[in-house]
This record gives sequence, structure tokens and C-alpha cells, in this order.
Amino acid sequence: MRINRQKKANKYLNFYSNNFGFRKPFQVLIDGTFCYAALQNKVNIQDQLTNYLGVEIKLLTTKCVIMETEKLGKALFGTSLIIKQFSVHQCEHKKSISGSACFTSMIGENNPNRYIIATQDRELQDVVRDVPGTPVMYLHQKAPTLEEPSKLSLKVAQQKAIQR
Repeated sequence: MRINRQKKANKYLNFYSNNFGFRKPFQVLIDGTFCYAALQNKVNIQDQLTNYLGVEIKLLTTKCVIMETEKLGKALFGTSLIIKQFSVHQCEHKKSISGSACFTSMIGENNPNRYIIATQDRELQDVVRDVPGTPVMYLHQKAPTLEEPSKLSLKVAQQKAIQR
């Protein structure tokens, strides 16, 4: 079963590499909900994602996400510790905003920095699916899962192939 999941992940990553210019090391933007799920399921994010994707990755977060988890208090203390381990990618926000709003602003309309978004937040996943060329990753129990490319991403890739 594990080999099939890795084959699918490699297939999806190749799709994004060929059609949208993703390069190694892949940049994975991680939010607080993903870290919380990892903590609940006792998942080592760095090890699991590296093994699952089979390539070098950079795990990133933003100041807004760190501030959001800190504001939620003692209930998410462990999540806050986990999220502070990752590299902090600079967002343009002077005041702290919600993590999902921060990620939405960072990917913009076409994901110019080629981020993979790792989140458990269903609303954020829906927003990200509407941006062509943006992969979505989530934890299914203890297993990281990379979603197949959205219909919009497939459509944009087809249009690019026709234009060539």
C-alpha cells in the first residue's frame, strides 16, 4: 500500500514540475492545523514528508501562523513548539492575521513561489484548489497525503500544452 501512495505522490509532483515549474527542494508551507494533527497522531513531520515524497523538501511557516498558534494559549502549546522548528518565511503583513489568510495572500492568484500547502483546514483547502498549480497536502490519520491536481490545474496545464 505504501509503495502505491509514493507512486501517486511522485506522479503528482512530476505533473507540477513539468507544468508549473516546481523544483527541488520543494517548499512546503505548514499551518497550525497540520501541526496539531501531527501532534495528535504522533507523526514526525520532517521524516514522514521526506519519506512520503521521496525528495528533498523545505518546511516553512510564517510569522502570522506562529502568532496565531501562540494566541490560542496553553491548549496548543505543543503545536506551537512544533511549528517554531520550521524555517520562517517572510510574509508582507505588518500586523498578524490568521494563518489561512496569510497563506492565501502568499499564493496569490498563481502561486509564483511554488508552495505546497500542508493544512487540515477544509476552507483553506478549498481556496487553494481554486489557484492553478498549487498542491494541497493533509494528514489522513497518520499518513501524509498529497491530493491529486485540481480540475483547474489540469485545465491550465492542458491549455499550456496546446499553446506549445
